[in-house]
Amino acid sequence: MTLLVQDPLLSKAAEKSQDALDSLQKWFKDKHLDISAGKSTVTIFTADTKEFKYDPGLKWEGTVIPMQNRTRLLGVELDTMLRMTGHVEQVSARLAKANNILRALAGAKWGSSKETMLRTFKAIIKPLATYAGPAWHQLMSETQKTKLERQYVGGLKACCGLTKDTPNNWSTTKRGCYR
Repeated sequence: MTLLVQDPLLSKAAEKSQDALDSLQKWFKDKHLDISAGKSTVTIFTADTKEFKYDPGLKWEGTVIPMQNRTRLLGVELDTMLRMTGHVEQVSARLAKANNILRALAGAKWGSSKETMLRTFKAIIKPLATYAGPAWHQLMSETQKTKLERQYVGGLKACCGLTKDTPNNWSTTKRGCYR
């Protein structure tokens, strides 16, 4: 369950959140459902560095819900300042592993055909790089975008038999791949 409450004042947002939790608690009890407060977390998203350590002390059935600086929502790791650092690191590491698979498939003496490699690229790398993209791509810094683009283009180079020293230019790589 995700509960999103916003207010310019943190104290007001905390009050609204607790009221919402109290209402949800009653609804869950009526439906004979239960949520574990120990497995739940509270994360505050803010651009103010003074506010992100604020603990609203929200409670579920008398148990305080712990604060966390990061949370995962539908597979996307969100941090308090919405800098996307943790998520970009995770996606980059997964892309690197996927690129290793592509390089293994592209053996010089026995490697797969370019068409097979491109299908594999589209099945493995593209979903990793673009999953929930509208939610987090716009929040990335230029450095983070470059890091992911380097991994993405690296996979495409492996598919197309381009060398590692081919410039990391998306249009150049794409042209070389679809000849």
